Amino acid sequence: DHPDLHSFPTRRSSDLHILALLAFVGIALSYAMRFNLSIAIVAMINSTTMAGVDETSATSMGDSAGGEELTAKEICPSEALYHDENPGNTTVPVLRRIAKTGEFHWDEPTKALILGSFFWGYLCTMFPGGMLAQRLGGKWLFGFGQLIAAVAGLLIPVLSYAGPQWLVVIRVVQGLCGGITIPATHSIIAHWIPPEERGRFSTLIYAGMPFGSAITLL
Repeated sequence: DHPDLHSFPTRRSSDLHILALLAFVGIALSYAMRFNLSIAIVAMINSTTMAGVDETSATSMGDSAGGEELTAKEICPSEALYHDENPGNTTVPVLRRIAKTGEFHWDEPTKALILGSFFWGYLCTMFPGGMLAQRLGGKWLFGFGQLIAAVAGLLIPVLSYAGPQWLVVIRVVQGLCGGITIPATHSIIAHWIPPEERGRFSTLIYAGMPFGSAITLL
């Protein structure tokens, strides 16, 4: 796993392309796992919308819409959308909070804690990851890091019901694994790709960063 840096063995071009492709896919998946919860949490958290109705129609909507009634004086008008089909209507509109499909009642600080916890682990393993890659080999560190992060990602739906604190723990674990990805990749490039080929293959490998981020948004 650690050939002499100054005497690279002859490698077929196809082998280098396979290595670059695998590293590209690995980095893309790493970045996808980093950002996917930022997208999914929008649908996970129970949010509300404001639907404007007047007092006469509020009763008819009543329990069928569900939620909490608020008069127009109790909330900033900019937070509500009024739909007054009768311009001559002078009644005071009643605003109704209609619950959406999110299952988890987490406030904004809890949401920020969950999303930010990934980077706690990420920062902790960036520097040690380089030393571990030199000692253990980049390919093993890269592979096992991706495996653990993927298994942790599969546990997110289950642990979400156990409480936000468990989701924070699992995101920290994913961050610890994500932090070693780039140092391990540097080690792989340094030990497996000849110096005259590194620029070209490094470009291909690290293109996985924006690619993984982009596919997460699809």
